[in-house]
Amino acid sequence: MPRRKETVRNGSTLRHDQRCGESRSRVLAEIRLSELHGMIIVACVFWINFCLFGLLRSGALIYVELVTTFNCSYDVASWPLSLAGASICMIGPVVGLMEKIISIRAIVTWGIFIASASCALCYWVYDVGYFVILIGLLYGLGTGLTCTLTPVLLNERFPPEQRTLANGIAFSGSSVGSFVWPFLLEWLVKEFNLRGAMLIYGGLILNALLGALFLRRPNEVARDGVKRGKREERIGNSDEIGSLFDQTVKPSIKFAEKKEEKSSPLVRCIKTLQKDLSVFLDPYFQLITISQVCFLFVYVTVFIVITDYAMDSGIQRSDTMFLMTIFGISDLISKPLPGMLTYNNFLTTKALLIIGSVAMGVICFILPYTRTYLWFAIIAFIYGLLTGGLSFIGPIIFQENISENQVPFAIGLGNFFVGITGFLRPPFIGVFKDTFGNYDGLFFSMGVICIASASLWSLEPLIIRSRRKSKKAEAMKAVNAGASIEQDPLVSA
Repeated sequence: MPRRKETVRNGSTLRHDQRCGESRSRVLAEIRLSELHGMIIVACVFWINFCLFGLLRSGALIYVELVTTFNCSYDVASWPLSLAGASICMIGPVVGLMEKIISIRAIVTWGIFIASASCALCYWVYDVGYFVILIGLLYGLGTGLTCTLTPVLLNERFPPEQRTLANGIAFSGSSVGSFVWPFLLEWLVKEFNLRGAMLIYGGLILNALLGALFLRRPNEVARDGVKRGKREERIGNSDEIGSLFDQTVKPSIKFAEKKEEKSSPLVRCIKTLQKDLSVFLDPYFQLITISQVCFLFVYVTVFIVITDYAMDSGIQRSDTMFLMTIFGISDLISKPLPGMLTYNNFLTTKALLIIGSVAMGVICFILPYTRTYLWFAIIAFIYGLLTGGLSFIGPIIFQENISENQVPFAIGLGNFFVGITGFLRPPFIGVFKDTFGNYDGLFFSMGVICIASASLWSLEPLIIRSRRKSKKAEAMKAVNAGASIEQDPLVSA
């Protein structure tokens, strides 16, 4: 009998070890699959940005061709791409609300179709006003739908120390496109004129759909895993597989289950809007948004005026074009640099934003004294290193400091304020250039803006202290509520 009991015990132990081994291998397989899907998403976002931002990266070419094709003024010719940039940002809050109703993959797919159709329809346009509507509004709308929430996918898929690197690689697609699209569109314009080039480019944008096919959130992948687990339960081993999925997969799909609650999209949208609007009162949201608005406002303004300022300083027009090439090269090089610094724990994303803002302010203070081509080239290279690596860092800081359910809306709302400042840029430039005849006052003003936005982060300790106090107050309320329930005679009975 003892031998028999020992045999049974050994057999049960062996079966238990086998089950543990199978569970462990299953979990490891899920982890490997998650890592593979993260790399796929990086490649997909890279490809989408490469295809979608070709028109914006060829802005100088389109600007000149509009004047030639439609015989319009330079002021009118500057509107399509300027309005497109504002539309990309201002659609942000709407995209944040749409995410509560439909998947990010569906939003990106619709954005690609709208951007493609708006460019292709320019083939039948013979008035610059319609070109402004198609490119400034519809193309901007489609591109905004496509690119606003892709950082959310990247931030959800990667741990905090890898997010900056993943975003840097993904968003370098637009930088790589700057070495391809201007030359391709210039050749298309020569061969087929501006309308024909826009028709062909509209068709080429559809290649971005290949990247949209694989854009899936972690909860969507986990939900499919549960369905596969249920299918296997019907075949056999239901207890083992069911318990395995209970431990490894189901905790990650709570958000997906909430989204599947049976309620109308309108009611769901109103409820989530009420919750999301509370992000206005979050001090971190206010601080991050102010920093992002100031950084991007100065970044784009310097990029617009630097060529004209170089020519005012005696630099030949042909040489100023090389400044843009230098900027593009350094912009591409800098995309993965912030990720490498944060991954190795040299700096945090907040520290990178603060250092970058201060450095941009210093460059703005130096620019009024720059006169030689060598110094312009050095500044263009340093400026590209700063802006290329930090232009996408705002969504990452939102992800680190804002409630997870509010992140998509917070990113969209932050982009909305960035878009509003785009309308302030032309008069801001005109005040200095038209009134004083130079850009010196503009550069000094932007230097002050950069330093001031960076100094606001000195208030972060106060924000952290306030958050801790509010959490303690909420915990005390919960404890008091639990105590009152226990003292209720009906509950104790």
